[in-house]
Amino acid sequence: MGFKYVSFILICILFVSCAILDDVNVSDAVLELYGSNPYRIYDGGANGTDGNDDAIISPGESARIQIRATNSGEEEADDVTMTIRTNDEYVSIASGASQTIGDIQDGYVYESPEANTNSSILLTTKQETPNGHIVEFDVRFKDDISNSWSDEFSIVIEPTGASVGLYGDNPYDIYDGTANGADGDDDGSISAGETARLQLRVHNQGNAKAMQVQMLVSSNDEYVTIIDDSTYTFGDMRAGEVFKTSEANSNSAIMVEADSATPSGHIAEIDIICTDKYNNEWTDRFEIIVQ
Repeated sequence: MGFKYVSFILICILFVSCAILDDVNVSDAVLELYGSNPYRIYDGGANGTDGNDDAIISPGESARIQIRATNSGEEEADDVTMTIRTNDEYVSIASGASQTIGDIQDGYVYESPEANTNSSILLTTKQETPNGHIVEFDVRFKDDISNSWSDEFSIVIEPTGASVGLYGDNPYDIYDGTANGADGDDDGSISAGETARLQLRVHNQGNAKAMQVQMLVSSNDEYVTIIDDSTYTFGDMRAGEVFKTSEANSNSAIMVEADSATPSGHIAEIDIICTDKYNNEWTDRFEIIVQ
């Protein structure tokens, strides 16, 4: 019985000793992330990414990152591998979590595969990720003789830089002739009892591309209603790009109707809601004066 007890104690001591030695490096190399911002982001849509190419990670996007590391010690580290982990509830590493670095000389800065390549680190984010959410990543380096070094970095999940809204002080054209469902006197304005069609101009006034933009036009006005073609699909909108809906005199333009009881000079407020593929939403409003 005593022999078994002593054997058990020796095994425990050996196990603890090995655990301690695992964190005690016998090398003068020091591996760590390089700089205050040790990563680059690619979210341009290639190689498994799904983003708007603004080099930030927004809710619902998938992106790839490149990591920069350095050996700030006084000895070369050989056959180094790098492993990245996160326990975040919204962001996960889909591929590329383990990277082979190879030999790192002291003073050398290593860069993992370019962020826009298929061998870089692929991250996915949930649609419900809060804007401003901070994702913590743990990084572990290990060489060929089991020396190991740990470091960490974080990425902020940011709202998109796109911003979609109406373009200009007068963002619409009116057709009130008698073609394509319109019923008016063709004077370029809406009068009581008339039906007209509108063309709207919409602008991405942000600094990033908006993806798969759709627009809904609505009115809660007591006299003026949207009666046809209240939805419109623009597709992708680059930063600064201006889109137009269908020509006002066409059959697919937005159709509005002013009740015959509309007072002259009545101002109707028309609302638009624009959304993209990541459920980002932008609202705007314009006014129509009923003559």
